[in-house]
Amino acid sequence: MSNTNLKVLLALAVGVIVGLLVQPKEERRYSDQEIDNINSTLSQRFNKPSQKSTAALPAGHPMNTAPQSSMTRKPPVSTSAGMAPMMQQMPGSKDPIVPGKLSIIGIIYKRDSSTWFFKAKDSIANIDRINTSFKKYFLDDLKFDGDKPNLSHIPETMQAPNTSSMRVATFMLDGVEISVSQLAGQQNVFSNVQRWMRQIGMTDNSAIQLDFKDNKKTIYVRLPRPKATK
Repeated sequence: MSNTNLKVLLALAVGVIVGLLVQPKEERRYSDQEIDNINSTLSQRFNKPSQKSTAALPAGHPMNTAPQSSMTRKPPVSTSAGMAPMMQQMPGSKDPIVPGKLSIIGIIYKRDSSTWFFKAKDSIANIDRINTSFKKYFLDDLKFDGDKPNLSHIPETMQAPNTSSMRVATFMLDGVEISVSQLAGQQNVFSNVQRWMRQIGMTDNSAIQLDFKDNKKTIYVRLPRPKATK
């Protein structure tokens, strides 16, 4: 075989091989039923909201049909009526006003440059119990060194820490607290007595006891005025 014929045969073989390689595959044809099934599957997959997207929809949206989780449900709002009993059990001050239950006993000393107040506030029964001892310690036996009271006769067992910066001294007499305070001279004594009356729920026209000594410079105060004993 000549070289020319060999070259022609090789060219034909390459052409056949290339033709086989580049020959398009036969296109598959789908039936109408298969097409309907594919469309239905795609519609269910891409048109139905997922659980995550449904939860993000606002409440009331027609697509949001998932039940609300108990973790996200808002608790019931409590009303003020339920808090009223608790508030009634919380007194607004250390010594709540209970008209007819509390009593005050006090002695006021009007000195030249200062006014001294000896005062006890407690239940009527407790004030009745300490009245005699109170008057003995802070009225009968108390003396002044100039304008300052001499408290050296008070037993050390009665001394107590001050509970207010306004006090000069604090004593405990049979379980009842006695406060000692000092103000400047020329005090309006009756204004102070009226303030004491308000502290225990008394009105300005309530019956009180005022006993004056030493040319009205020493005043014994009892609130309210004790009832006369038979």
